[in-house]
Amino acid sequence: MVALNVQTWDKAMMLNQAMFKQNGRCGYVLKPPLFLGETLSPPPGVRFALRVISAHNLPKLRERTGAP
Repeated sequence: MVALNVQTWDKAMMLNQAMFKQNGRCGYVLKPPLFLGETLSPPPGVRFALRVISAHNLPKLRERTGAP
């Protein structure tokens, strides 16, 4: 279930309109073949790098005691 604000023509509404047009205006789009397999792994040779520049308002870590 998805709720969209149909009063504003924003990116979410444009994407919704495009998905309906893509499949004969039925609104149902199949998952890509990559997502239909048993396992999901990145294609070979793909490497991701993440650099954290700043982190604010993170929750404080609880001290580990033996209980969860």
